Amino acid sequence: MLMMAVGGLIATLCGLCTMTFLVGVGSVFVTGRIEAILSILATVGIFGGLPTGLGVALFMGGLAKYRQPQRPWTKDRSEFS
Repeated sequence: MLMMAVGGLIATLCGLCTMTFLVGVGSVFVTGRIEAILSILATVGIFGGLPTGLGVALFMGGLAKYRQPQRPWTKDRSEFS
């Protein structure tokens, strides 16, 4: 459960920060210079994409661990043999 919370927070906050950065430098996309666009996308991919991906991976790992089926409780039947 803690992994899901931490992963969700990381993914949400990094994703919002990345989106804000892209909107903030949106004027570069209007100019159409391919070098500037590729530079911005690389920066966003490294500094925004990696932590967001890590947060998503933590959330999905926590979700898989939370949904993991429990082993049925088995009694020791040695007393019946």
